[in-house]
Amino acid sequence: MIEFDKTRISLKPSQNWNEWIKNAFQFGRCECIRCRESDYDESAYRYKHTFEIDGEILSRRFATTPKEDFESNLKKAWISFYRLDNSKEEIFIKHFYDTSHSLLEIYEFTLPELKNKLVALIPEIRSVELSGNLVEISRNY
Repeated sequence: MIEFDKTRISLKPSQNWNEWIKNAFQFGRCECIRCRESDYDESAYRYKHTFEIDGEILSRRFATTPKEDFESNLKKAWISFYRLDNSKEEIFIKHFYDTSHSLLEIYEFTLPELKNKLVALIPEIRSVELSGNLVEISRNY
């Protein structure tokens, strides 16, 4: 893997990426009407509402974690952190859905304390999959 300047994590797109991950969850189990009516049994849900991450019970904020926000924040942080010039940026955007993205490269601009939250969140976003250390994003829903 190519070594990059770690201070680039302080750039605005990386800060926005980390803020997005941080705000993806709130403390406590999900208290939506669906969870309350099912006595908090999420076994029939396609996407989890409540998570245990690093010993904390957290609930996902669905309104702030749609696929579009994931994609937008990831693209901006990646382009900024890896200093993609215009031609490389065009290639990255063009092939964004055709290629897998390395989780290890995403970790480079993700704060250490947010990595477990990111790993928990990725498979719960519609049309986004985590396969080993690869993140695959489908163009379709």
